[in-house]
Formats: sequence, C-alpha cells, structure tokens
Amino acid sequence: MFWWSIAGKESGMYSNREEALAAYACLGVLMRLGVPSEDIAVLTMYNEQEQVVRGLAKTHDTHHYFRNVNVSTIDSFQGHERPVIIISLVRSNKDGRVGFLCDPRRLTVALSRARSALIFIGNPETVCHDKQWKRTFKHFQKCSNTSFPFSCPTHNCDRVLTVDGINFLTLEQLFSINSAKCACSAFSSALFNPSSAIT
Repeated sequence: MFWWSIAGKESGMYSNREEALAAYACLGVLMRLGVPSEDIAVLTMYNEQEQVVRGLAKTHDTHHYFRNVNVSTIDSFQGHERPVIIISLVRSNKDGRVGFLCDPRRLTVALSRARSALIFIGNPETVCHDKQWKRTFKHFQKCSNTSFPFSCPTHNCDRVLTVDGINFLTLEQLFSINSAKCACSAFSSALFNPSSAIT
C-alpha cells in the first residue's frame, strides 16, 4: 500500500495532468522492476482523466510498453481485479470539493480491486475533507509500506527502494538496451520530478 501525495491542478470535467504523469511514471518503474503490463491497472474516478492517461501513452509510448495496461474508470472496472492497481484521485482544490469521491461505493471498489499492491495518487489536503477518505488516508499512513524490496537477477542481490527514493526516469532510460539487463541501473540516476518523467 502506498499513497503518493501530489498537489496537482484539477481542470476541466475533471482531469489532473500532474497525477496522470505520476501514474505514468509509476508504470515505468513497476515494469522496470519486472511487473508485467497486463498485471497493472490505472483507475480514476473521471472519464476525462482516463483520456489524459491514455493520451500520454498514445503520445509517448511509441514502443507500446504499456499496451496491456488496463486504463479505466472506477465504475467501468467493477467486477475486475489486477495484481497491481494505481488510482488517480484527480480532485485537488483549496475548497475541499471531492465530487464523485464521496460515493462510498466507489471507495469500496477502489480498495478491493488490487490483489497484491495498491497505489493511490492524490492530494490528501483536498480528499480528507471527506470523512471516509480521511479515515482511508490515516489508515494508509499507519499501515502502508515505506519501502519496496526488489531483486536484481544480474547481480543476484536484493535491494530496498524507499518511497522517497523512487527514480522517475525517461522511457529511454527505463527501457534502454544498456539498462535492460540490470534492475539496479534503473535507480542509478538523480531523482526526477514526475513532470519531467516524459521527454
């Protein structure tokens, strides 16, 4: 369980590009660690955010690394599961308006679709205006992992990646021929801001 706190800017009806970039960066890191794309789903509460995430893949994923990732709204994903679920909450405003997020049925679906790993991307200062999301966020603070263990088959070693130390690299860095043989090399560069994870 992870909660990546991002104070992005919501727009339109509704979308949040910063959260979409963060979700895209998470995909790259997870796949670089060996998680198959078909084991991952990116979910959101809003149709427009779904289109923003799909648009990033269409524009930047020219080699179709993420073609088997399920990108969907929470409503459309009911009845389905994936080992890894990434959820973009979208809403980020000073007034604490959470819109669809206040529906307890959507929260139930959000919390119950992941078989192994659940990653929330969102602004807790906004969503915690809703009581059920405040309880959820506090639960994540109490119970979530602060590190992610992984193994490098090249060096036959185990390493631990801290949440604050995730390297959000460009797709070329994540999937280059030079780094493809070694998981360690995916974490050898300086930290990237999520917005610069796409070049």
